[in-house]
Amino acid sequence: MSDGLKFISQAGFVHVEIPHGLDVSAMTIENLEDAYRKSELSKAKVVDNGFQNAVTEARKYRTENPGTKQNLRFKIAEIRDAELTIEISEDAMEAEAYVTAPYGGTTLSRGHILSCLREQEITAGIRREAIEQLIEHCNTALPGLPLEVTIARGRKPVNGLDARFKPLVPDARKRILRPQDRGDGSVDMRDLGKLFSVKEGEAVLRRIPATKGRPGFTIKGEPLPATDGTDRDIKAGKGTLLNPDNSDELIAEKQGMPTFIDNSAEVDEVLTMKDVDVGTGHVDYEGSVIITGSVGEGMRVKATGDITIAGYVDSAELNAGGNITVAKGVIGHQLAHDDEDDDDNFAPLSTRLIASGSVWVSYAQYAMLIGKHGVIVDKQLTHCHVITQGALCVGGEGKNALGKLIGGVVETTSDVSAGQVGAPAGTKTRIYFQQPLDASEADVEVNSLRNHLQIALRTIKKLLAAQQQLAKIPKLNERQQLMRSKITDELAHQQNTIATLRGRLSLVMDTPAPDLQLQVIAGRQLYPGAIVRFEDKFLRVKEHRGGTVIALRQHELIMDVLR
Repeated sequence: MSDGLKFISQAGFVHVEIPHGLDVSAMTIENLEDAYRKSELSKAKVVDNGFQNAVTEARKYRTENPGTKQNLRFKIAEIRDAELTIEISEDAMEAEAYVTAPYGGTTLSRGHILSCLREQEITAGIRREAIEQLIEHCNTALPGLPLEVTIARGRKPVNGLDARFKPLVPDARKRILRPQDRGDGSVDMRDLGKLFSVKEGEAVLRRIPATKGRPGFTIKGEPLPATDGTDRDIKAGKGTLLNPDNSDELIAEKQGMPTFIDNSAEVDEVLTMKDVDVGTGHVDYEGSVIITGSVGEGMRVKATGDITIAGYVDSAELNAGGNITVAKGVIGHQLAHDDEDDDDNFAPLSTRLIASGSVWVSYAQYAMLIGKHGVIVDKQLTHCHVITQGALCVGGEGKNALGKLIGGVVETTSDVSAGQVGAPAGTKTRIYFQQPLDASEADVEVNSLRNHLQIALRTIKKLLAAQQQLAKIPKLNERQQLMRSKITDELAHQQNTIATLRGRLSLVMDTPAPDLQLQVIAGRQLYPGAIVRFEDKFLRVKEHRGGTVIALRQHELIMDVLR
């Protein structure tokens, strides 16, 4: 029985009013709840035991006060407005809004949400669609249902891109250095691809200008600066020139092999020969040389570009201004010498490969391999002397290397990777880490600061001499007085400049050199007899180990399991 019940909103709560004429003995909890659910205030949150307490208290009052004409009123539900909480991330790049749909109370308005954002100083990156989503949730969701949305999001700064240089044709060096796919998933190490050449006038390199950085901001409107990309000019190299119709392009000046070095390109003429032996004599060529056969004992091949050998090199000397590629083997032997082959003396070898670029060979034994930018060996390196400022990779790179490095000496300023280092017989295999030969950024800055300091000192010397000449004049005219004033001002400026330069020079010279970090990776096996050295530090391997890394860290050599 619920006829006559009234539900009244008062002071944030919903009360049920039971008229004095209603028989409460026949009223049940179910009757009361059903009547409430049908009322306009049914979205309010029912208090704990609200219906039960109302029925119980009403019956009790009527029993204790029979014949009363008083209407009874009991609290059964609480009216709650929509709740909004905003949390800001530590970097002030995002704000999350947490909202709870109202229990019959006031919903959220756009103005209220914006006011809450302003209170937390959120002024930028506000997502209008998120505000609409919050409002719609409060108007349509079940009472008390929560919702989380990102209501504001800052914009991270995007640094501009440096000028880039896009080759428009394949790099002849890289083309040759790439073993060809057999079609069954394997590669043919003897087939290094067709020779690529360009025609006169063909575009070979394009400059893509640097881009501007895009500044960012936090949700509090704080600017986040971005750095513009560094721009550089395109530079014509040997055999190329600027395209007269496009100053951002290089074109070939002649037919030949294209190669790329950073912001420049070169086109080398190509000499192709079958073999180099006593019948052909030595080769000294301005350009690149391709030998489809082999280079015989005692022969010399010199080229300003690349040298590519499809066959073998046997006790010969190759000297290239670019890369050296030997599709098959490099073979030599030790030459007679008086010095003992200890840690500081190395036996001379009959085969020498010297490249200003990289050296790539299938395998080598008793050969000196000097590649400025790296030495790559496909299978095995045995009793060789390697000198490089780049990486030495034997059978792959890093822990994926499968080749063998046995005996010999490696002098490098970079990493060494091989599947096996040393041999079961304890063959002495020496790897010497060295400081990079190229000047560091600090060295470059020191030289620049010293040059500017010398210029400033020379300028002061000239200014003082001019000041002394003016001082000898008894009475200065107007022009001379103006000159004296300018000299005084310029002296003060140069003295400030010198003080600044000396301060910066002292700071740079006192800054410790960066820590050199190099490593030797033996991907599968490391045998006794292997020696790694850096300056006066030695690490000698005394036991057979599995995958191992020997790292140079903070000028110390550390050996650990390869992970």
